[in-house]
Parts: sequence; structure tokens; C-alpha cells
Amino acid sequence: PPPSGGCKKSGFDRFAGPEGLRGLCMIRSVCEDRFPAIKNSIPPPLQYPSKGSGPTFAQGLMLMFYSPSLAMKAQGLIKLLSAVMASPAKVEDEAIKEK
Repeated sequence: PPPSGGCKKSGFDRFAGPEGLRGLCMIRSVCEDRFPAIKNSIPPPLQYPSKGSGPTFAQGLMLMFYSPSLAMKAQGLIKLLSAVMASPAKVEDEAIKEK
């Protein structure tokens, strides 16, 4: 049977056609490693379950790659390294202090 049910003139292609069917689909992207020696993975600070340093890590990446000045790129690198070196307890303590 058609994906939206029905028979004859009641079902797929009657109202929206292929575009309507695409609206019911969940689009996902798939990344494959092109070179076997180089493996892509999610950095530990961004992995689930969260240890709390993910937002700081992401901010450091953004500053490091998209800042116009060298000084801001250095700040991004420092923020990135501090997120990688942070222990989960330290990150939780900083979050409590900010509140």
C-alpha cells in the first residue's frame, strides 16, 4: 500500500506527491572517512554524556577559527585548551559560581 494509506485516488501523490513524501522523512547526514589512516570523531568535551565543558570548547573553536585578529585566535586556543584540561568537578564548580 502507499505510504499515506488509502487505495485508488486516496493516498500518495494525490495531495503533495514526491514533495509531500519528503516532508514525512527525517533527513540525516552521513560522514565517511575518506582515508583509513585518518579517523574523524567527536572530541571528548562534546561527547554525550556531557561533562560540562562542551560550550567552552565550542566557543574556543569558534574564536580560534573565525576571529579576525591573532590575539582573539590565541584567546580561542586558550579557551579550547582550558576546556580540554578541565576536570568535571571544576566545570561544575564554575557553573555554580556563575549562577
